[in-house]
Amino acid sequence: MNNLIKLFIGICIIHLGLEITSSEWTLLSKPLLMPTLGLYLLSENNWSSKYIKSLLLALLFSTIGDCLLMFTEHDQLYFIAGLASFLIAHLFYIFFFFKNTTQKKTSPKRILVLGIYLFLFIYLLHDGLKGILLYAVPIYACILAWMAYTAIQYGTEQSKKIKLLFLSGAILFMLSDSLIGLFAFTEIQAPLLIRRISIMLSYILAQYLLISGANLSIQGFPSKKN
Repeated sequence: MNNLIKLFIGICIIHLGLEITSSEWTLLSKPLLMPTLGLYLLSENNWSSKYIKSLLLALLFSTIGDCLLMFTEHDQLYFIAGLASFLIAHLFYIFFFFKNTTQKKTSPKRILVLGIYLFLFIYLLHDGLKGILLYAVPIYACILAWMAYTAIQYGTEQSKKIKLLFLSGAILFMLSDSLIGLFAFTEIQAPLLIRRISIMLSYILAQYLLISGANLSIQGFPSKKN
């Protein structure tokens, strides 16, 4: 196992432990998560590789989003800015998947499933959304679903292991963001500890699975492209 993955796992465990204790030290541990994953990706690939730049930018904007969302209690603008940062992160993921896929034909079944998810998600949150969030959240949800679609579509061209990594990562990312929306804008509630751990654990796993799948797929690209 790559030493940076060991470091990433260690930081994840520490951060989740700090989340359990509601420690303010999460302000330091959370911003370390995605950069460590980015360092792992760099250690496995050549920096000059055109394939990893969009992934690193996705992790960069995810880090910015992580930092902004830590201060949503102070001002709703932090939530909106964090939402925008993750939207950009998803766009970079989409760019990676779409640019490298050879399967341009759409899948009606996947579109239908993700369409149902979008309808239910927006329907459940609609009454709790006010102001700019009434438009920002549905737009973000559409981009999230698009990212999931391109990840799953790209995964169908890969080995079973990579396909499973992309599928699981996409589902967990949608789960994490759905939980944030449901807990923030509906009457669906859970104890604070369960909310924190369920959101963070699914988010961390989602990012790890997507990056792991992407890294393995890059390793399979012709060397002349790296």
